[in-house]
Amino acid sequence: MNFATKTLNECFNDLYDVVLYVFKAENNKTIIEIEYLKKSDLDITYYQQIKHNSPMFHAKISMPPNQNHSKKFDVNWQSNNFYHKLKRMFFNFQ
Repeated sequence: MNFATKTLNECFNDLYDVVLYVFKAENNKTIIEIEYLKKSDLDITYYQQIKHNSPMFHAKISMPPNQNHSKKFDVNWQSNNFYHKLKRMFFNFQ
């Protein structure tokens, strides 16, 4: 985490977009994928328009199909394919 924080801090003024994906979560740790796009990597014409803008930050979590948005869910649902297929089949029978 220190490396990621240091890297993002060093290029903060050049950041255009930062996206965080929860890759996997356990009781004592969470693995987050960080993707970022620098302003300097964009087309020069567009860069001139956005060079003074603050970076955009997004956090994305995939929700399972048929998920009630007001209830908790397993963030690892994509990793636990068999369990969630079984759960979906049960949901469809109700």
